[in-house]
Amino acid sequence: MKHCIFITILALIGMASCSSHEELASTTSTKLDKEMASSLPVPIATAKMLVDNNSFIDVDMEAHDRATVENYNPKIPGSYKIAAELYPEEEALSRAALYRYYSKLSIIDGQWICSAKKASDLNMSERTFNYMNDNINNLNEQAKQAREEGMTVRMPEITAEYLKSLIEY
Repeated sequence: MKHCIFITILALIGMASCSSHEELASTTSTKLDKEMASSLPVPIATAKMLVDNNSFIDVDMEAHDRATVENYNPKIPGSYKIAAELYPEEEALSRAALYRYYSKLSIIDGQWICSAKKASDLNMSERTFNYMNDNINNLNEQAKQAREEGMTVRMPEITAEYLKSLIEY
């Protein structure tokens, strides 16, 4: 009888010990999983994801363009892609912004005209919208001046294929 009680007590102690080790292991594992997950880089949204989700876009396109151009070498094939990969988040945001803006462009009387009149029409920041709008206005002005000088200027249409290439690269 003493042996039976002794074995039962040992078994209970053993089960309690295993249970506390499992709880400790489970708690430690969960804590480590959380710590590891927080140290992993956050996945960067692609341009397509930003467009599909209609995410708000705020990107300093001027700074991104400058950084990309500074790292671009026309003598090295693929260098633009390498330069763009230096700043993947800004690249995705810029491409999504271009997609939204360019999808609202049409050619009227030889000038590009954007049907979106304000940043909120495209769910983007004022600085992003203004940067693209200013660039289009400058291109329109250059085209107008070239026509006044007797040159033939043809503004290229923004095609569905081009728009697709902006977000699926």
